[in-house]
Amino acid sequence: MTLKIPSRKVKVLPCRGIGDALLMLIAAERLHQSGYEVVTVHPKLPELQSWFPHLKFASDGSLEEDEWAVVENDNSERVKSLKKDYRDRVSIFYPTYLASKHGPLSPLDRVFDAKKPMAENIAAAIASLLDAEMSKENGITPLPHLIHRLHRQRVLLHHTSSLEEKNWLKDKFQEVAHGLKRRGYEPVFVPEFSSLDDLAAYVYQSGYVIGNDSLVGHLASNLQIPNLIIADKQERMNLWRPGWLEGSVVTLAPWIPAWKFFEKNWKYFISSGRVLRSFDDLSRLF
Repeated sequence: MTLKIPSRKVKVLPCRGIGDALLMLIAAERLHQSGYEVVTVHPKLPELQSWFPHLKFASDGSLEEDEWAVVENDNSERVKSLKKDYRDRVSIFYPTYLASKHGPLSPLDRVFDAKKPMAENIAAAIASLLDAEMSKENGITPLPHLIHRLHRQRVLLHHTSSLEEKNWLKDKFQEVAHGLKRRGYEPVFVPEFSSLDDLAAYVYQSGYVIGNDSLVGHLASNLQIPNLIIADKQERMNLWRPGWLEGSVVTLAPWIPAWKFFEKNWKYFISSGRVLRSFDDLSRLF
């Protein structure tokens, strides 16, 4: 039976993270290509408007009477309010789902497969709602004056993220930088940029990215820049790894016991040598 879609006008509502917004643009692009009037709501996306010239961005997430909302669940009050007030025209995308916590599902909702990357899950979810072909494209369009991987030896090191518990140790990043220099690369810690537009241009013209689970890794993957992500658990990264150009992910070694002590202190148990060896493997592919 064909699913009844609430409206041809759609608001796409990602979580607060900019990496999440890039991922949810997969849904926005698929909707746009299918002829829907779609607006993606996020405070930072307008800074990337030139990279997505055919998509519309806004900061106001309120729903009009004739709009459908496609929402990435973050367990926030915003999502709870949308479910309460507009349940018949809200699609919730659940990265993880528990009936006891999230309540009953609507036919418009989708629950993700934790063994597959978010990009693939979002692509499959929106395709099933629209009965359309699946695509991970999110419409990103590099600016014509930029040259892809122009500075091929430049390796961006991104040692920060929105959450401290996701950050590998700064001194280990320094050790990786020294190792890269010995290999003839130009390691650069990601500078401060006045806008995401400038950051995207810098990433696009770099050779590689090594960093924490954060925006820069997803942006690199989206721009087809080889990337290496350092994170805590492989199980979590099966879902949250960058999902366009597949790079490398270094997590706790499988022989380390799955104890809370190791999970909490994961950053002390991943060596710079292991990261450099993984980068060597990556560089032979790209």
